[in-house]
Amino acid sequence: MGRDHTQRAMVVVVTTARRPTPELRSGAEELATELGLEVVERAGQSISALRQRHGADGVLVVAHDGITYRVGDVTFFYHPSMAKVRVRGLQLGARDVTVDAMGLQPGWRVLDCTLGRASDAAVAAHVVGTSGRVVGLEIDPIIAALTRRGLLTFDPDSRALSEALRRIDVICADHADYLAQASSRSFDVVYFDPFFEETVEASGAMQDLRAVGSHGAVTADSLAEAARVARRRVVFKTRRGLCPPLVAAWRAVAGGKSRVEYRVLDIEES
Repeated sequence: MGRDHTQRAMVVVVTTARRPTPELRSGAEELATELGLEVVERAGQSISALRQRHGADGVLVVAHDGITYRVGDVTFFYHPSMAKVRVRGLQLGARDVTVDAMGLQPGWRVLDCTLGRASDAAVAAHVVGTSGRVVGLEIDPIIAALTRRGLLTFDPDSRALSEALRRIDVICADHADYLAQASSRSFDVVYFDPFFEETVEASGAMQDLRAVGSHGAVTADSLAEAARVARRRVVFKTRRGLCPPLVAAWRAVAGGKSRVEYRVLDIEES
């Protein structure tokens, strides 16, 4: 997701579990170096005490069972959300409304401009296969770092999903900047999934990402660049009945009784 640039900068530190192994220490140092953060000793302290002691808004904890990002009462960590169920459904011949909206085919190139946990990107990577490519843009460096590591290490107990996760290229970048520099018609599909003003998911699957991710709007300039970069379609995920004016004229694709719909701009190839 992209960060709302009016938000104040976060102060984040990196620490390990209460009883760190040399491997955990090494992992914490690697993560801190990548993000330009400081590694601090846990020394048996609670996360709340650690945050107060170092004046930190957030803490990245490198532990035996993975990396978590603690901000206030929110704990963010990587998981592929509903991707496993969706990929299994596709294997059994079910339809997937996101795949339908994108019109995906094997070998296509997809640019996900608002990556987050890469759930939609994982489904896309499964469909386009080894001959295709999925690139995901995430402006928040912490979310990008955790998602990149999660895609490489998460074991979903599904060979198809595991292979799809490993094929996603994560780039920490503002989609506006990336699109402005991308070559024309370099991706078959350009996809946007910005946060809705009100979430339609009752579970915690999106709540933690919503709490730590960016709420920056997709601009008209970015949509115009997306239309230049896409060979076939630009797809914008929104809430049914609350479509942003910028994409209101685009073709609507929705599935069943879902409150989610997709607005699709079909590109006429010259």
